Amino acid sequence: MIWFVLVGFLAAVGFLTILWLCAGFFVPTCRRGTVGIHCPQGAETALLRRYCWLRDLGFVRCRIVLLDSALSPQEQKALTEHYPGVAFATKEQWNLDRERK
Repeated sequence: MIWFVLVGFLAAVGFLTILWLCAGFFVPTCRRGTVGIHCPQGAETALLRRYCWLRDLGFVRCRIVLLDSALSPQEQKALTEHYPGVAFATKEQWNLDRERK
């Protein structure tokens, strides 16, 4: 009896795993050109690591702009060199760029 329960459980888990993978394959990824993200102070590096991880896996195909970052220009330049596809801007600059497009 325990074997039937165990095999039924594993079959259900396998079926749900296949459904999960199929759904992930057909769900569209981010297709916008640029996405603006407001990031809390001190979390920029962690956010950029997660962004690069998702980009390398193919889930994200867009550039990101970190808004209102409290980093110095030297720190922003270092992060931009280390994480390509990332930019920094203020909310005013972001809104002006959006209005032009």
